Amino acid sequence: MIDVHRKKALPVHPDLVRQLAGGFDQIGAWHPAVADCKTSETPSGTVRHLTLPDGAILQEARTDDGTVPGTYSYRILSGLLPVRDYTSTFRVLATGNGCEVEWSGRFDAEGASEEEARSAVAGIYETGLQALAAMVAKQSGKTLPRRKPSPLPQVTTVPEIRADEALRAVYEDTKAVLQVPWMGVVTMAFAQYPNFYATLWGGLRDLAGSREFVAACAELRSCAEQDVAAFSVPEITRDLRKRGYADQELERIRDEIEVFSHGNMPYLLIATAARLLIENHDLGENSTISPYDSEHGPRRLGAPVLMEVHHVDSQTRDVYDDIMRTLGLTFVNTDYRALARWPSYFRLAWNALRPQIETTDYDKACERVHDCAVNLARTLPNPGGLTPEILQAAIARDTNAQPVGDVVRLFQWLLPGLIVNVEAFRQQLISEKSN
Repeated sequence: MIDVHRKKALPVHPDLVRQLAGGFDQIGAWHPAVADCKTSETPSGTVRHLTLPDGAILQEARTDDGTVPGTYSYRILSGLLPVRDYTSTFRVLATGNGCEVEWSGRFDAEGASEEEARSAVAGIYETGLQALAAMVAKQSGKTLPRRKPSPLPQVTTVPEIRADEALRAVYEDTKAVLQVPWMGVVTMAFAQYPNFYATLWGGLRDLAGSREFVAACAELRSCAEQDVAAFSVPEITRDLRKRGYADQELERIRDEIEVFSHGNMPYLLIATAARLLIENHDLGENSTISPYDSEHGPRRLGAPVLMEVHHVDSQTRDVYDDIMRTLGLTFVNTDYRALARWPSYFRLAWNALRPQIETTDYDKACERVHDCAVNLARTLPNPGGLTPEILQAAIARDTNAQPVGDVVRLFQWLLPGLIVNVEAFRQQLISEKSN
C-alpha cells in the first residue's frame, strides 16, 4: 500500500478553517480541481459526486460518523485516478499556535506506476491545501474575525471573595489602574490560569495606566455610541415614570450604566490583546507611553450590587434565562446582574433591546466595535514588551493552549455585544434627560 500525507500549519483559530473548509459536501467551495460537488444519500451513507474542470466525475463515499468537527474520512467508489482501494482522511487540528490541516490517503496503484499514483494524489492534496490557506489568509488578513467559539468552553472564575492574598492584590491593582469598581468576569476567568494572567496583566499594566490607553478606550466608546445611535434605540423614561420611578432613581440607574460604559472598554482591549498574542500576532512596536495620573473613570459609587440567580424573583430569572438563550451564553454578565437591582426597569430595558439583537444593524454595530478594538490593540504602544512567545510560554506553565485560547476567544467575542447592549441601555434613558 502507498501512503501519502500532507499538512499545512495555519496561524489562525481552527474554527475559522473548519468554517471555510466546510464538511464532506463543501470541497467545491475551496479546491480549484473541483468544479462542482453534489451529494446523495445511499443505504450505506453519504456519497459525493465531484465534477472536475474537464467534466470527469469522481464519486467518493463517506466512511466516518461525522461526530468530530472539521474531520471526515472517505473512500473512492469510481473515477479516473490511477488508484484502487483508496481511503482518505481530511481533518483540522488545533495546535498551540493556531491549527494544522492534515490530508492523508492510503491506496494501491492501478494503471500506473506507484510513483505516478503517489504524485497524482499528492498533487491533489497540495493544490487543495494551498488554496485553502490562501482563502484563510484573505479572510483573516485585516483583522481577527469575530467568531463565537463552538462548542462554548466551560468558564470557571476566581471571584474576588475567593482570591488568595496575592491574587487579591493583583485584582485591587487591576481595578485601581483601570479605574473601575469591579473585576470583570473576563479577568476573573483568565485568573484561573495564574501564570497566563500574571504575565498578561504584568505586560499590559503600564499601558493600561497611560494616556494612550485611556484615549483608545474613549475612541472605542465613541464607536459604540455612533453605531448604536444608528439603530434607533427606543426611549423608556416615560414608561418608567409611569411606573413610579423618580428623578433620583433614574439618575442612579444612569450612574450604574456609566460604570459599565466606562469599564467594559479596557476589558475588551485586554481580551483583544490576549487573543492577538495567542494567535501569533504582534502588538505595537512603539514602547513609549505617557502616564495618566488623574481620574478618568466615573464618580465612585462603590462595587456594584449584583443580583445573583438565587437572589432574584421568578420574573427576573426569566429575563436572565432569556438573555442567555438570546445571546447563546451559559452565564449572565455582571452588567445585567447589577442593573437587575431595579427589576421592573431591567425587564423593560431588556424587552426594549431584545428585538434589536435580531437585526442586521445590531450585528454591524457589534462587528464594528470588534474591528475597532482589534485595530486599537494592534497599534497601541507595547511598553511591557509582550510577545506571542512570552504569553504562550506562560500558558504552557498552566495547561495546554487549547482551553486558555477558547476562554480568551469567548470573551473577545462576547464583549463587543455586551458593549453595544450597555450603550443601548444608556441611550434608552438619554432622550428625556437631554431635552
